Amino acid sequence: MKNIIIALYSTLIIGCGNAQETKFIRYINSFKEEKPNNILNFGKIVQIERRMTFAEAVDFVYKGDTAKLYCKQKIVNMETEKVEGISKELYLPSKCLKIDMGNYFLIAHSFYQCQNPNEMLKINLTLSIVDKSFKVRDSMIVYSGSDFESDITGLLNPKNGKIFIVSDLENLKGKEASILKVNTESFRFESTKEYKNLTKVSDDLTQVLNMLEWEGIFMN
Repeated sequence: MKNIIIALYSTLIIGCGNAQETKFIRYINSFKEEKPNNILNFGKIVQIERRMTFAEAVDFVYKGDTAKLYCKQKIVNMETEKVEGISKELYLPSKCLKIDMGNYFLIAHSFYQCQNPNEMLKINLTLSIVDKSFKVRDSMIVYSGSDFESDITGLLNPKNGKIFIVSDLENLKGKEASILKVNTESFRFESTKEYKNLTKVSDDLTQVLNMLEWEGIFMN
């Protein structure tokens, strides 16, 4: 009898695991697949609004933390300029990008950083490597910014999966630039080129690539 109970319990666990895995496969397959030929700007990709469902956001973005789905902002009286309360609104992440790179997918989704009403609302973009067995192998934030400025931004070459990132350096004046590629054996992002204390940064990231003489590395 004890062995039968253990067997039934094991079957239940396997069944739940398979159901969760199948749900994740459906989630990945629900992303709109793109076949872009041109260089993609993460600052534009993050603006794509293909909202997830509440359940998808909880399961696959916030890992059960429903509090992160709600943005809190101050309610300010425009006449007196006094704070009269805190609003709480649902902000769902978006399914921004899916590219089939042959033996892996590049998946990008946005999410909001807005739980502290004393801080400016930020939108972030996460880029993930998902292998063909639908396992997330690596992820990184490739865009983070507000309505006024970005702390992290960059470009994606969809032909070779290379990434050009420009980000603010902590406690230093300037920015850090780097080129990353996907290691097709480990399915992880690897840095191939780095430059710190970059002080002159144009809004045109192609110009920054040219200034650093990295265009050939990024394109090939």
